[in-house]
Amino acid sequence: MKGPDPLPDPDSEPVSGGRLGEWYANVKSLPFRGKSVVIFFNVNTYLTILVPGQGSKSRKSLPEFVERTGRLLERLNVPQSLIDEEMAAMQEIRLLKTDSRSILGSMNDVRHHLDAFINHHRISSAEELDWDRQEMIMTERIYGAINKRPSGGAFYPKDLVERLFEME
Repeated sequence: MKGPDPLPDPDSEPVSGGRLGEWYANVKSLPFRGKSVVIFFNVNTYLTILVPGQGSKSRKSLPEFVERTGRLLERLNVPQSLIDEEMAAMQEIRLLKTDSRSILGSMNDVRHHLDAFINHHRISSAEELDWDRQEMIMTERIYGAINKRPSGGAFYPKDLVERLFEME
């Protein structure tokens, strides 16, 4: 008997041909019965996209991942023509494994942030979580790429998106 079609590995790489480039995915179980979130993490900008659901159905999360990426880019004021180009490039996604300790460490930071947020705010169900807000917190305030910071300055994912989409 064959079960649902899960991601091939908890540490996987959806590759996009757009400006954003490589994404990695990891399923995180939430402390709510049968609930999980797929964490998609972008290598070039450290953007994080969160797709709630059941981990065993995570392949089905790919269309929502693309949609949520477009919505996050809109919230970051990326011009619509550039968002459209990126969404078109993201229609072809491959899933592969990563052994990058840097990427895995960054994704673990996202997992720890979610755990801390849930505990601190005493969240009692997955429905109480505002995934758009969580994405913006990680985009505007935390998870900057240490190796992409100029001397004396701090970059956050939103800054790297501005640079990548030439919005500066």
